[in-house]
Amino acid sequence: MASSANPSSPSPFSPDPSIKAEKAALRKCISARLRALDDTHVTAEAKRLFPRLLELEAVKRSECLSLYLSMPSKEVPTFPILLTVLMEGGKQEGDASSTGGEARRKKKVYVPKVIGPASADMVMLPLSSPQDIASFPLSKWGIPEPVLPPSPLPSLPPLDLVIVPGVAFDANCNRLGHGKGYYDCFLSRLQASHAREGRQRPYTVGLALDEQIVESVPLDAFDLPIDAVVTPSKFFLR
Repeated sequence: MASSANPSSPSPFSPDPSIKAEKAALRKCISARLRALDDTHVTAEAKRLFPRLLELEAVKRSECLSLYLSMPSKEVPTFPILLTVLMEGGKQEGDASSTGGEARRKKKVYVPKVIGPASADMVMLPLSSPQDIASFPLSKWGIPEPVLPPSPLPSLPPLDLVIVPGVAFDANCNRLGHGKGYYDCFLSRLQASHAREGRQRPYTVGLALDEQIVESVPLDAFDLPIDAVVTPSKFFLR
């Protein structure tokens, strides 16, 4: 049985003031860099990135994944990935089919829903069709979000793959988020839940334009690296 999501519980994260200032400065720098990019450049680079993401073995093997819905602010767009995953599924090694020895099995996909201001206030809700996104209301950040179902709040899903957003990443797979702590807290809860239930830790992947890769991301003591970062031209694996 899936564990409780436990939103709105006290946050264990207490940032160091000097690191917090470094992170704010880096967010400002990268945001300015991204604003200077032409939309056609972002679209073209995203098209280069998607096939590279789908080459990752963890993505091919995933059966239950979460994927962020992108902001309208030069963030790597994720709708084409949703189309591929939901409409085509994932290649499963060893499955036979009449069209070449590989069958496709539909993956379960979850997308985030922010339900409050605290870092613990993000849950994952199932997405059955990419067409559903058109009916989602927009958050204050311009992100489409599913409508929260009636109580009780949803449990933590048995995710084996989490595709995360970020402002900046480095070659060691360190990630700088948007500063709210939603994903840091969610991943901490999810990993603890998986450990209690004897599941393998979910694989975490960040998507980035090459312009979002920096020499070093400033880190607090509680910041944990992700497993991989995919850009249009590079893989970074931990």
